[in-house]
Order: sequence, then structure tokens, then C-alpha cells
Amino acid sequence: MGPCRGDLAVRAANGSQNGMNGEKMGLDPPEWGKLLSQNMLRTGTLNQKDSIVKMASSPYFSLGVLFLVALGFGLTPLALAWLWAKAFSPAKPNAIKNAIYECGLVSKGDAWVQFHSAYYLYAIIFMIFDVEAVFLLPFSVAFTGLGASACVAMLVFVLLLIEGLAWAWVKGILTWA
Repeated sequence: MGPCRGDLAVRAANGSQNGMNGEKMGLDPPEWGKLLSQNMLRTGTLNQKDSIVKMASSPYFSLGVLFLVALGFGLTPLALAWLWAKAFSPAKPNAIKNAIYECGLVSKGDAWVQFHSAYYLYAIIFMIFDVEAVFLLPFSVAFTGLGASACVAMLVFVLLLIEGLAWAWVKGILTWA
């Protein structure tokens, strides 16, 4: 006759060879958690092994560990850079540190310069036709394997782009004033 459930829970809490692995005991993880909670009720204490097993059997445990590792990978270099700056950089700026070093000339006026809006319109039109090329290249490669609906969809796409180009031309966006 096999061991009773109470005996399995005691072996799981004590860490015996057959007790620490739920597969060796023939139990599913939810059943294993029940046995550990029964052991806690019977003994009145929660062993450290019981809490680790309960925590590891949670579906969110691995997500929590991965989140903490990702947070550590992001914050550790920032903390090290901050400590390095505090330890080795000069505390106060001085005349030598603020001296001009690139071209040797003192700057005149503000560094902000207004650009003509036509530059932005040309950039937007360039991006539209650049994206068109990104969509047309895979289509042209797989053209023979596609059906009529894909060809119609690409035709509508190209016609919309031609319509946009005609609109920009009629509005005078493409002529430099």
C-alpha cells in the first residue's frame, strides 16, 4: 500500500528525495500546493522550503523575476555611470573647462535657425515615396504567386500615391518659391 497524502506532505516539507519533486510523487503542481498548505495547517508553521515551492509554482513568479532582471540591466549602467561621474569628474566648471575648443571663435547670436517650411514638405513627400518603395519591392518579388485581390490592393495603393503627387503638384508644393 502506498503512502498516504499526509505522509507525502511531510516528506515534501522535510525535503526527502521523493518529497521535493512533485513529478516523483505523482502529483500535479496544484495538488502539491494543497499538500504543502495542509502541512502548514498541521504543523502550524510555514517552512522556508514551503514558501519557495509556493512562490515558484505561481505563474507570475517567472514574470516577476524577468522584470527584476530587466530593471537591473537598465538601472545598473546608469548607477555605475553616476558613481563614476561623482568619483572622477570635477565638481565645478571653471574658465578652462568652459573655453572654446572646436573652432576657436566666440559664437555670435542664437544657435536656433528657422528653416523654410518647404524643406519639411519635401521631406514628407520623400518619406511617402520611400515607404512606397518599401511596399512595392516585396510585392514585385512575390508578384507571380499572388492572387488578383493582392494586385488590386497594390493598384489602389499606387493610385492613391499618384493622386497625392498630383495634388502636391497642383498646389505648387513641388515648385521652389
